[in-house]
Amino acid sequence: MSTITVPEGCASLLTLFPASFSCHFASSHFISLFRVHTHVLTYFPTLRTSYVAASVLSSVFLLTWQGIKVSGARKAAGIAYPRLYAEKAEMDASPAALKFNCVQRAHANTLENIASIYAIAQLITTMTLTGPPSQRSPLHPVAAAALGSWVVSRVLYTNGYATGVPASRTGPVMFLTYIPAMLTLLGGSIYTVYTLLSSGI
Repeated sequence: MSTITVPEGCASLLTLFPASFSCHFASSHFISLFRVHTHVLTYFPTLRTSYVAASVLSSVFLLTWQGIKVSGARKAAGIAYPRLYAEKAEMDASPAALKFNCVQRAHANTLENIASIYAIAQLITTMTLTGPPSQRSPLHPVAAAALGSWVVSRVLYTNGYATGVPASRTGPVMFLTYIPAMLTLLGGSIYTVYTLLSSGI
C-alpha cells in the first residue's frame, strides 16, 4: 500500500477516520486527488468559505423551488388561501388535493429541519476560525459537502412526495444522500464541540 504525507493544517481532518484509513489508501488515484485537494485548501483558504456559501445558497433555491411547487399544486387542487391543507373528503375525491397535501408537507418538513441544519453546519465551520491553532483544520468543505448532499436529498424527497404516494418520499437514492449528510453533520458538530471543550475554549 501507498502512504501519504498530509499537508500542514489538514492533519486533524483525518482524525475523523480510523487510523488505518488515515495512513494508508489502496488507490494511487485517490492519493493524487487527496493531495491536490488538500493543497488547494491550504493555499486558497477563502475557497473553503465559498464552498459553504454555495451550499447555503443552494438551500435557498431549494426552499424557493418547493414554494413554487406548493403554489402550483394548490392551484391545481383549487385549495384557496389561507388553508394549509385539503380536508380528507377533498383528498378522497380529488388526486390533485392529495398531491397538494403531499407537496405542502414536504415543504413544511424542510422548514422544520433547516434551522438545525444551518446551526450544525455553522458550528462545524467554527473550527477553522476559533479552534485551537494546533487543531484547526479545513472543515469548511466537510460542512459544505454535507449540506449540499442534504439539499439533494430534499429534492428527491419532495419529488417523491409530489407523486401523491407518500411512501415514495423515501427510497434508496434519497437515503444515499440523506444519511451520509446527517451523519457527517452530526459527527462533525460533535467533533467540533469536543475539540473546543477539551481545549478550554
